[in-house]
Amino acid sequence: MRRGFLAIAMMLSLASGSAFAVKVGALQIARSLTLVALTAQFLGGAQADLTGNCDSQVGTLILPQICPLDDGQAAQFSVPACPVLECAPGGEMNLQLSAQTSPSVGSCCAECQCTGDPHCEAFDGTDRDLSFCDHRQNITGCPTSKTLCPTLSIPGVGTCTAGGLRNSKCVFTGVNGMDPQLDFYSFDGVTISKAVGDQGVISAVVMTDRQGNEAKFAGGMLSYAGNEFKIEALNANPDKEFLITDNSTQVQLWVVYLQRGKTINLLVRDVANRYGADGFCKTGVLGTDAMQPTVKRSSEMRALCYKGSPYVFPNLPANGSGGAIRRTSSFPNLPDSLGPCQSGELLQYQDESGSWITVKALPDGWSFPLFTVSSKDYPELFTRPVRVVQAFYNQSCGKICAPRPKTEWTLKFEANTGVCLNNRRL
Repeated sequence: MRRGFLAIAMMLSLASGSAFAVKVGALQIARSLTLVALTAQFLGGAQADLTGNCDSQVGTLILPQICPLDDGQAAQFSVPACPVLECAPGGEMNLQLSAQTSPSVGSCCAECQCTGDPHCEAFDGTDRDLSFCDHRQNITGCPTSKTLCPTLSIPGVGTCTAGGLRNSKCVFTGVNGMDPQLDFYSFDGVTISKAVGDQGVISAVVMTDRQGNEAKFAGGMLSYAGNEFKIEALNANPDKEFLITDNSTQVQLWVVYLQRGKTINLLVRDVANRYGADGFCKTGVLGTDAMQPTVKRSSEMRALCYKGSPYVFPNLPANGSGGAIRRTSSFPNLPDSLGPCQSGELLQYQDESGSWITVKALPDGWSFPLFTVSSKDYPELFTRPVRVVQAFYNQSCGKICAPRPKTEWTLKFEANTGVCLNNRRL
């Protein structure tokens, strides 16, 4: 399919006034609202378009629910309703225009977490466990074995050594005394990593922004540098809980430090289809290749021995929200454009140069029941090709998890009779 605008050829007359619907799917709009590709699907009734003959005609343009960071879509008619208004009775037509917005449902974000020592779940629900030096035996009752302990060492990662009273413990020591760092989630210069220590318990969590600044939680303390992080302390007594947001991408990291046991639980929330993402959250692969036998054994031991309940993050807000629908009273009261942190749809016409000019904007969550628009006030809506197109805000504005709603635009052009053909008065 060629780039640029691809017209939809639709030549069935609507002189009878029957309604039709046109849904344009997979119309990719870049962030600058540049048209890239187009396919068409007709819903309900015959394939049809405006007649272009200044007669009565009805059309519906549908823009589906999408996520804020998805490529946008557009829907348009291939011909104007009345290229020469002098062909219309009295040189005037009316347009009954409505836009109905459906409340959005679901969420555009996924969650990934690691809790305990640790039990981890990726965005797609894949669950993995990683417990270093777990010297319990894979039999009923899960008894420990000191002779099993040293066999659990991982070359290049760390050693397992029997210790404690009567060698009842199996202690993990990382290479050079350092806890190994695991890539938990990363994309486009932003990384979230975690350090795992004895028994695989999370000992530190680090978020790094695109400038290399770090927000780090370790030893029960949070430290950070740079101004790209938004830090919210959600709880401080007895446990500590922080929400860390990278302002440039809006990826969010929850860190909960449980005083009892000195353990860290972490959760990442981000759009599920982030381009170029990697790490466990995206791939479901926990740890390095050398750790995979231990991951496999840890999952088997959890299934056999674990009797507890899954950890629940106490102050986690809702993941996505549809929001209320706002109605406006008149067409002139619609805004002429969208604000810098406002998304929605633009009603546009195409001028003689081929550029698309915005007439009015419909912010997300707005709708209007029925407006009557005169060709004397907005002649270009009658004489030029018309489309509606989804517009974006920058992701730094936030709200990346809430879906953008489905909107149905209905345009009913009114005239006494069809009086114009090929731009000539009959």
